[in-house]
Amino acid sequence: MKQMKISFFLTTVDSAAGTERAIISQANSLVESGAQVDIHSVYRTTGAPGFPLNENVAVRYWIDGESLRDISGSGDAAETAEYATKPSRLIPREWDDQFSLLTDVVAGRIIPTIDSDIIVTTTPALGLLAGSLAKQRTVVVAQEHRATMRRGPGFTPLERAAAHIDCIVSLTDASKDWLSEKVANSGVRLETIPNFLPDIFRPQSTTDEKVVFAAGRFAGGKQFSHLIDAFSRISDQHPDWILRIYGQGPLEDALKNQAVRLNVAHAVQIMAPVKNLELEWPKGSILALTSRSEGLPLVIMEAAGAGIPTISYDCLTGPAELIDDGKSGILVPPNDVASLALALDKLMSDAPLRFEMGQAAKAAIGIYSPSRIGAQWNRLYSELMDEANRLPVRAERNAERFASALNTVQESANAESSDELPVVKSTSKTPPPKILDISELGYGEILRKNRSLLDQIMKAANARSRSVEGNHANRHVVAVPEDDRLAVIDQLSQISDPAIAVELFMDSTRLTSGTWHPAEESVPAALGEANVVRFYGRYTDAHALVHLGAESSVDIEFWTSDEETGHYIAPRHNRVVDSMEQADFGPHGQEGAAIENVWSSIDFPIDVVYTWVDGNDAAWMEKKASYLPVSNEAHDQATSAARFTNRDELRYSIRSVRRFAPWVRNIFLVTDDQVPAWLAAESDIKVVSHSEIFPDKSCLPTFNSHAIETSLHRILGLAEHFLYFNDDTVMLRLQSPETYFTPNGLAKFFPSPVKINYLSGQDEPHIAAAKNNRAIIRERFGVEISQSMLHTPHPHRKSVLAQIEHEQRDVVEATRSHRFRHAEDVSFLSSLGQYYGFCLERYVQGSIRYTYVGLGRPGTAAQLAALVTSARLDVATFGESNSGYENPEETDCQIRQFFETKFSMPSHDESVDLAQDS
Repeated sequence: MKQMKISFFLTTVDSAAGTERAIISQANSLVESGAQVDIHSVYRTTGAPGFPLNENVAVRYWIDGESLRDISGSGDAAETAEYATKPSRLIPREWDDQFSLLTDVVAGRIIPTIDSDIIVTTTPALGLLAGSLAKQRTVVVAQEHRATMRRGPGFTPLERAAAHIDCIVSLTDASKDWLSEKVANSGVRLETIPNFLPDIFRPQSTTDEKVVFAAGRFAGGKQFSHLIDAFSRISDQHPDWILRIYGQGPLEDALKNQAVRLNVAHAVQIMAPVKNLELEWPKGSILALTSRSEGLPLVIMEAAGAGIPTISYDCLTGPAELIDDGKSGILVPPNDVASLALALDKLMSDAPLRFEMGQAAKAAIGIYSPSRIGAQWNRLYSELMDEANRLPVRAERNAERFASALNTVQESANAESSDELPVVKSTSKTPPPKILDISELGYGEILRKNRSLLDQIMKAANARSRSVEGNHANRHVVAVPEDDRLAVIDQLSQISDPAIAVELFMDSTRLTSGTWHPAEESVPAALGEANVVRFYGRYTDAHALVHLGAESSVDIEFWTSDEETGHYIAPRHNRVVDSMEQADFGPHGQEGAAIENVWSSIDFPIDVVYTWVDGNDAAWMEKKASYLPVSNEAHDQATSAARFTNRDELRYSIRSVRRFAPWVRNIFLVTDDQVPAWLAAESDIKVVSHSEIFPDKSCLPTFNSHAIETSLHRILGLAEHFLYFNDDTVMLRLQSPETYFTPNGLAKFFPSPVKINYLSGQDEPHIAAAKNNRAIIRERFGVEISQSMLHTPHPHRKSVLAQIEHEQRDVVEATRSHRFRHAEDVSFLSSLGQYYGFCLERYVQGSIRYTYVGLGRPGTAAQLAALVTSARLDVATFGESNSGYENPEETDCQIRQFFETKFSMPSHDESVDLAQDS
């Protein structure tokens, strides 16, 4: 094969940021593997690349960043100098403010002359320029180094460029999946290839040095102000620790002033950027990342390479792909400074834990080796070049006409613009998903369909197999001896359903992020290397409101035979077994039984219990008014209308449970003899009246959630393990039961950063209850509790609650007797049960990715918009304002739009007519 020629486009190669580090690493690696590589830098700032660059990589600067003159040699510098002050006609400022008429002109002169096999761009704007102007047989690849869905208007040029380029490569599957909808009709190929960690000597940290590291540009997106704030909150507890931040940028003085203002200037060091950060890692023990958004942060990989764990905001993409929360680092809800401070305090206080997490982080980054990732790039580039050579010559991009338009654009507002560029390629589209009835659109139902297809494949291939338990809550894994590999692959290639998609893996690494559709496409070359094949059906409803597929897939693992022992060896880890004998597999054409009762699996039933009231019901409001306490007898919040507001949250919360927790057995709905108008008669939700569970009926009616909580464990038929839900809480992504319970049945609880104060005076009802809980725990167990619970689904054990009811009968009965929240209440299920169970060694602290949405606050609309696309958070809770809303119609509209966008698919619990009207 001839020597490959590749050109990289950067806005400025002189920058010392993550994108430049990644591109320079790629360029160095490609040159070492025999490719011819150069880098085109739109601007020259220092005249020296931000990171060490192989001497065989040529750099060509286009424009001097200080004088704003053309230094490319492509034209007359004096002639074009005035263009620098005029706006770009190709890249408007709202897309990217680094472009001008000068960049238009220089790009129009240079790009058509580049004689490379492949041009690789690094921003949407550069992708549009390259895709529009490159030679007709030059392959154009757009690398996305940020979370694409967070670019806002900056994404527009990439959207425009999609029809002009050959491939968009994302760092994460989340970005790729988001792009697949945005550019669905362009024919552009989408791939996911992460950054690699250069294979160099890395001095190791002992994690004993008392330094927290951070690094990046001092700009708003990195949010270093959050880190300084969090550090200041726990600095007094760790007086010998230092926060050291490397970088430069416009906010440098502001960060220094903040450290002075918070009285931590002595412990916060603002450092100039360094080219060899590897030499700094041994001087510290923790990396902190507080970015608003990331692609796939190389700095986390570098820290891991030195044995340092990371504490990071769990932003939309990036950190969660690199950090195994609680094992190789800690993920914190985005913008939650209090939780960030708690995480810092935890690692700064625990040297063994720091070391353990650092070593786990180091072990985990092996998959990002240059050889592994480099092989993916080489395979992709080769495939793209082969495709370009096979296809007929693509439409001429007419650089002459384009350059002419650039040179005259300043003279006419009606000159040609990027909208008029010709579409230069068209390829086959992804087949549409199959439309299913609502009742069939659940993760469990989809998994059953995929397993049925697996049975057909195994029978037709006459293959041996055995179920093995993987690490995904809703994915079926089957082991197949390599002897039967060809027969199984042959059957996969004969799948006739266009809705079936196939993904290919080598061990746990994707060979290609693109999906293969056997019914529409020929067998991909990468199939020959794959030892794990994942397949799933792609399904939607008649209105395309919900798309399900990959989350309920089937993985076929091909186990290799060990020549010495004859045993079959697993290609990757699972929960049960690493090797098997031939006799362990099921008979030909049948799947062998899974190993049962695995210690790490949850197989006990789990129910969900909701408490709900329709606060808009006239009859209920009249009843409530008749029982209102006399003035000053109850706290204002005990009778506030906000406590009983009904926004139909219950409907959407149940939709979230049906969709994201397919393992839930029963749902119980506890009400004051109210039934939601939308609840279908055929629903299996069990509606329970207060009168069925309150032992003393004289306490009814009650308007006190604390009182209702004390009786929920008395529901007839309730499982020992259940989740207590308020209707203002929703699940946001597919859940694992292990989030809420341990395999041996312990219930988990999720402490809040909010402390239970010791102040006197009239407390809000929930604080008063927390104090009462504390007094009970102190007296019963001699333990002082300090924190409230996050407002999440609360996991509970029925037997523990019954024990509390028996041992604390007086306080339980007193709470039941209060029709409205009262200063002597206990919060039975939202604090007391958890701490009591903990002291009985039947509950254990857990972690959950959670966010709170305060309705009517500034920024609520943006928070809701981010939650629509977020796949990183487990649950969200919506809080009503006790003081009313400045614009209640706007608040109603915001929450309704969120619910109908995130949970647009009705569940089978809803009356069809009402569901359609919602």
